[in-house]
Amino acid sequence: MGGRGAALLLALGSPAAVFAQEGAVTDAEQMTALEAAIPKQDWYPDGYYDLRLAAEAEIAERAQTVGTAAADPAKINLRTCTPPDLGIDGIDPALRGQAGIAIETARVRAALVGAQFPAFVYETPLAIFERDRLAGQTSKNAAYGELVSQLNFGFRPPTPALPFVTADDDCPPPPPPPPESAGPTPKPRKPGIPKAAAVVPPPPRPAGILFVTDPPADELLMINAFAFKVCTRKQPDPWDRFQCRWNEIETGVAKPMSGRFVYQVKWPDGTIRKGTREVAPGPGGSATVTFRKTGS
Repeated sequence: MGGRGAALLLALGSPAAVFAQEGAVTDAEQMTALEAAIPKQDWYPDGYYDLRLAAEAEIAERAQTVGTAAADPAKINLRTCTPPDLGIDGIDPALRGQAGIAIETARVRAALVGAQFPAFVYETPLAIFERDRLAGQTSKNAAYGELVSQLNFGFRPPTPALPFVTADDDCPPPPPPPPESAGPTPKPRKPGIPKAAAVVPPPPRPAGILFVTDPPADELLMINAFAFKVCTRKQPDPWDRFQCRWNEIETGVAKPMSGRFVYQVKWPDGTIRKGTREVAPGPGGSATVTFRKTGS
């Protein structure tokens, strides 16, 4: 199962020609193909299986795996200081807790597959990790501790090829805010020859993402990529704005957005472009994202 699962995850990362502008869009057939690698468990809560498969597909496309530490290639830490932000807020609020567990389980699985762990070594410990987290019977630290113990000493084959597994939550604390300071008291200005008026700089650009369509389009719709995958499992037509949580984006107005999104743009002549795009603000907190009718 591990080999087939890895092959399916790699296949999901391949771009589809029909959505060649910015990236592939996972379809229902690809989501169904993942069922061979991630079988449904009888202890899954209602609706959780769709979240789990969506998380697997999204993690595979992002290639968010935990690599071995450069300082010690014989060790792999399953915890990460920068977990992938898959846009949990884009799905049903009642399912966000389960979505977080699905994402974490998929990320850990991808890390173990990337470190060449055989399926028979990680499948049972990871299933216990996932089940206990869903049931709320143990804390995250305790669940990780049991997972690490099983991976290192339980089902591990007698070979030194596999790295030692840890789950060190050693992320540095956030830096403290800078101390408030009133600053030096300005000196009184002496009367003198009046100076020319200072040049007033233009007002700073509003922080956020500015979306532009070229030429101007009739409609720009966007949905978080993870939420789109969940909807693909639940609805016959995930491109229908009323079946999924599509957001109509106003062009020319800066909006605070960040993450990976599926989009569809409609022009007056009937042209429609669809794809996936990564959206992130620049160093100054702002950026411009342009969707073009032709080209890239």
